Amino acid sequence: DNLRVQDIVLAADDFVYKSSLTEIFPNPTQGKFSLNGITPLAQIKVYNMIGQYCKDLDPANQVHDISDLPTGMFLLRVTNSDGTPHTLRLIRN
Repeated sequence: DNLRVQDIVLAADDFVYKSSLTEIFPNPTQGKFSLNGITPLAQIKVYNMIGQYCKDLDPANQVHDISDLPTGMFLLRVTNSDGTPHTLRLIRN
């Protein structure tokens, strides 16, 4: 019986999703922003930081507007046409 124990330290950075394919500009924003890198987009949903749904954004638009939302941090759940989801953080000043 070959039993082997190995110590492995798992850091918080191992869980952070980093996508070089995605850019939000500008971030922070006063309300209007654009998404670059995930194409074609199928769906964009906006959530607050406690996970409450806020609104849908039209993926066909080049510029998106969240000026109707209060200031704070939001999560964008962006899904491309093959169904792959991406979660991005956006700050509204």
